[in-house]
Amino acid sequence: MLNNKIKYLLSSIIVFLLIVGLAYTPYTDYILDRSSNTYYATPVYGYKPLDYSLTFYGLKEMGGDNNGNSIIVNMANGLVDWYTDSREIPWCSLYMNYIYSSCGYEYSGSLLARSWLTVGDTISYKDVMPGDVVILWRGSKTSTKGHVGQFIRFNEKVKTVGLLGGNQGNKVGINFYPSHRILGIRRIKKSVSIRNELFTLDLKNI
Repeated sequence: MLNNKIKYLLSSIIVFLLIVGLAYTPYTDYILDRSSNTYYATPVYGYKPLDYSLTFYGLKEMGGDNNGNSIIVNMANGLVDWYTDSREIPWCSLYMNYIYSSCGYEYSGSLLARSWLTVGDTISYKDVMPGDVVILWRGSKTSTKGHVGQFIRFNEKVKTVGLLGGNQGNKVGINFYPSHRILGIRRIKKSVSIRNELFTLDLKNI
């Protein structure tokens, strides 16, 4: 009789743990791996992009022997078919695309920072929240060049905006930029599609 009660108790505990485990599974969908034409579940699918981005804080673009960092190059796998060296090209938008697509959010599909101006919803200065995407102009407001990162905070005293992003001082970090360079602020939505596109890029416009 006692053995049956113990078995029942153990069975109940196992069922409970299974239910809890399924409820907290950090991904709910699959992403297409273009190289092998198969689907795989990313371990971060469903995470908040800002939280995931912070796990790469301090990642530098230069790897061993002054080569491009293989971690950053691997971020491009399945997204870019020619990207081989993180030192050779500005990679702020590549980083953002990796973060947002991995977490199951919309993404621009381009290495141009300004491509994020059409992703998600427009957010005003007064409604911006940490993790919203901020797009800056670079060079001049009318050029095609820019920078993109995740909003951290404003410094109203010196009129700057703090962004978490890639290719900031050749690494993933938080840098402050003049607020007047902001082209737009976007709030990115969860995606209803899977990642299955390669990036497009016009080198002369970066």
